[in-house]
Amino acid sequence: MRNSLQRAAVVGTTLLLALGLSACSAGEGGAASGNQSVKAACDIMEKDMRAVASDMDSAALGADPVAAASTMNQIADQLKTSAKKVTNPEVTKVVGPMIDSFDKLGTALEKISDDPSAAMELASDMQTLSTDMQEAGMAYNKVCKG
Repeated sequence: MRNSLQRAAVVGTTLLLALGLSACSAGEGGAASGNQSVKAACDIMEKDMRAVASDMDSAALGADPVAAASTMNQIADQLKTSAKKVTNPEVTKVVGPMIDSFDKLGTALEKISDDPSAAMELASDMQTLSTDMQEAGMAYNKVCKG
């Protein structure tokens, strides 16, 4: 039963991430804002988000909550590094919530890996996180896809 809860939490989280990342693809940008255009800033994030999606695909997220937590923390770190290259305030504003979501997800998965019974306790937090990730993805798309 404990393994089932762990797997359910990790599978649910993986689906949530797939939704979040699929919403985050850059397209046409807006006008320049400061020294960096929206398009240039979105292009920076797009490149790194594709690498993150590739990392997620190659990670063993389905069976190992410890590996899943580690992967989510690495993704958050990668996105933080990318975000440092973004100076456009419009894009910075929408990238922050995405990074926060990955941080929260990594923390939740760490709790589950430490205590599998926490999966049930974290179910509503995961639902909220899913909503937050979807909203962050939509906000990003609004700015980066126009």
